Amino acid sequence: MDEFGPLSLQPYRGKGWFQQRRPQRLHATYTRPHGVKHLLAALDVKTNQLYGHYSKSKKHADILRFFNVLRRRYPRSERLYIILDNFSPHHHSKVKAWAEDHNVELIFTPLPGLVESNATLGRSANSFSRAATFANTRI
Repeated sequence: MDEFGPLSLQPYRGKGWFQQRRPQRLHATYTRPHGVKHLLAALDVKTNQLYGHYSKSKKHADILRFFNVLRRRYPRSERLYIILDNFSPHHHSKVKAWAEDHNVELIFTPLPGLVESNATLGRSANSFSRAATFANTRI
């Protein structure tokens, strides 16, 4: 599961064969009258299907709303493994409580410094080993 945003759609002028002497440019500080959108997306590795959900923000409530959409796609008896980055809303107490209540395991990617320290200590730096053992399970 990952987020992308803010997504800012800008209008572009049409192209022609003629050369424009002074093309109009949008300033870097242009206004966004309709706001921006954020894309929350998840990939089901078993079916190779991508699920997406737009939201106006990337708070823990938006992430929980997307997780509920994902959870409804699969039977409750089937455990879901969701691999996440270390974005702070993913670590919110309500997100972790939701995962425990809904038969979902959250697997976080390792921090860069942690990978280097594990490599120097001779430990395995692969944090996805648990998820890899469940390759036949839906993520």
